[in-house]
Amino acid sequence: MRAAFSELGKALEAAAKVYESMGSNVSTPDFAKGAASHFKANQPPDLPFRPLSFLTVAYPSPPAQLTLTIGGERATIPIPPIYIGQDGADASMDALMREAAPGHRFAHTKGISQKLLAAISGLGRYGRNNVCYVKGLGSHCSLFAQYTDIPFEGPTHDPLGFMDECAGCVICMDGCPTGAITGNPVIDADLCINRYTYRLDPIPEDVPLSVFNALIGCWPCQALCPVNKALPMNEPETLELGEAETAEFLDYKAGLTPALEGRLRPFFRNDHLLSVAARNAALALGRYGPNKPGESGDRD
Repeated sequence: MRAAFSELGKALEAAAKVYESMGSNVSTPDFAKGAASHFKANQPPDLPFRPLSFLTVAYPSPPAQLTLTIGGERATIPIPPIYIGQDGADASMDALMREAAPGHRFAHTKGISQKLLAAISGLGRYGRNNVCYVKGLGSHCSLFAQYTDIPFEGPTHDPLGFMDECAGCVICMDGCPTGAITGNPVIDADLCINRYTYRLDPIPEDVPLSVFNALIGCWPCQALCPVNKALPMNEPETLELGEAETAEFLDYKAGLTPALEGRLRPFFRNDHLLSVAARNAALALGRYGPNKPGESGDRD
């Protein structure tokens, strides 16, 4: 686990500049405007104490995978680290902070990206893929950030600077299935397929179904990254579903039985991610399934 402070005023100033600059890095401004509006609406925070700093913590969160069984054949689909369930993690972090700094007050951040706070504090650096990397953990980590009343004076780091390992490296750009990763500090969010895996809205006709590759989000840029490949690797935690369970899971419009939901729930960070995972799995079978390569699932 690693942690870093950032002085509240300087951090908010640096974050505001990032949100203001986002509009020039995407093909349409809607996403950027939404993120900037959400940030402005929540800063400075309305809290019962005067916040003086941010405390951002990174803790290990290795990737996992789900194995489905179809016609006697297995198809394994990755779950990127940031989406994996860690039961009680937030409550444990709350307790740890209060134990480490008795007498001080904390509150969860709102309206500001935790990976942006990690970059501002120096805890992490952005990769070219807009993912936050932390020394010793790579992108295989989860972030936890809070407002605190702990005074802090220290430097504010450039959040838009790529980590040193990105210099001269374009592996993630070449591996991006939609070309969302460019030379800009912020990826083109309008091209990134993450947005289509977070909800069950219809997928536009101009987005090939064959690009979907994970239960949530998108995985190639992290899987291919040399920084992650250099980490000590353990076998991903795997949940295997049999034929009947797979059929039930993929019939996402019908809902899940309590038994299957109980097996799946620990692998997802929250109920919303679990609710969209089945459609994403059906789409990803075009890449990993018995009939690959091709397109699988449906746009609705």
